[in-house]
Amino acid sequence: LVEIICSSCQSQMFDNFHLKAFKQFWKPNPEQPAMCVYGEAYASDCAAEFEQTVYESISESVSGEEEVENIVIWVMVWSDSTHLAQFGTASLWPIYIYISNLSKYIRCNRSAFTANHLVYIPSI
Repeated sequence: LVEIICSSCQSQMFDNFHLKAFKQFWKPNPEQPAMCVYGEAYASDCAAEFEQTVYESISESVSGEEEVENIVIWVMVWSDSTHLAQFGTASLWPIYIYISNLSKYIRCNRSAFTANHLVYIPSI
């Protein structure tokens, strides 16, 4: 898991990562109050609260490491059954890892190759 996170942070896709949680609002017209828009992991209430907790728990930086920035990497785990052949019943349950700091519009694009294969579980 650590290898997947490190390689994702070193890839070219890292430029598209959202490194800080935030809230997005939409105001349909001036007479109505602004509404919070939910749709990304990094834009959730949970993300903002968790990041705040993590940053508060980090002690002061060690001398010489003032330039190092701490970020939270959001990880989604996914699994589904896949058939291995067009005949027979051979199948596996691959477990995928997605980095949720990436927008769903990029993450869900198959040509972006953002799914990371963690493990394959054989069917019994």
